[in-house]
Amino acid sequence: MKKPIHLLFCLMFFLVLFSSCSNQKPANDVCILATVNNSVLTCDEGERLLLNFPAGSTTLSHIVSLWVDRELLYQSGIKNNFDKDLNIVTSVQDFQKKQIGNAYLSSVYNHKYSITKDEVRKYYKSNLTNYVRKSSEAKVVHFKFDDEKTARKVKKALSSKLSGEKRKELFSLYNVDVMTVKKGTLVSSLNKAIFTTRKNVVGPVKTSHGYHVVEVVDRFKKGSQIGLEQVYDEIYQRLVNQQLSKARVEVLDSLRSEALIKINVEKLQ
Repeated sequence: MKKPIHLLFCLMFFLVLFSSCSNQKPANDVCILATVNNSVLTCDEGERLLLNFPAGSTTLSHIVSLWVDRELLYQSGIKNNFDKDLNIVTSVQDFQKKQIGNAYLSSVYNHKYSITKDEVRKYYKSNLTNYVRKSSEAKVVHFKFDDEKTARKVKKALSSKLSGEKRKELFSLYNVDVMTVKKGTLVSSLNKAIFTTRKNVVGPVKTSHGYHVVEVVDRFKKGSQIGLEQVYDEIYQRLVNQQLSKARVEVLDSLRSEALIKINVEKLQ
């Protein structure tokens, strides 16, 4: 039997996401979201699966749809004896071992290691040359509208001295993005409006996507130093990865010293 790659990937993906969903009939008083033949998805299991996704990125209805698709494919695979395919069985076992091993390593790391603010600051100060802007940047508040009239109204409001409460109210009424943009990465009309003028509020700028109004909160020249607050998360994750690599070596060295390991060197030659 040839290795069914697409089915293998489906099985491995859903193994992690849906592996603990019940295939047994629940008690009569249990809330049920869906069934596929003898398989049952309870309300509690559905809510738990929803937590595996970033908040707001999907819905419970979509989770149920994914579960139904998985069950249909899985049950058909079982009916056609794919559960006995050696390639699939081996790959699933290898995947499961890797996941369990990584979970164990993470538990050891979380118990023994931590990254402090001082360590992040020290790394930043020791690598200042790596955190220099390669192009001009601007921190902006970006509004996009379908009609020019509303765009001009918002520009006028932003150009006046709004109180904090008025600004919050304005931001809540419209679709607002707060971001840092690099020169040359925007459409030419927006790029020109932001980087060739010194105005704090620019627009409306018409593009194929509508009318844009931009409030420039700050501008940064090419070659200027990027502040620690902007790269803090990046440095933190870098240090975590370094410590995790160190922890992996230490854990494996410890496990090797306690385990009975035999390698047939002759068979390797």
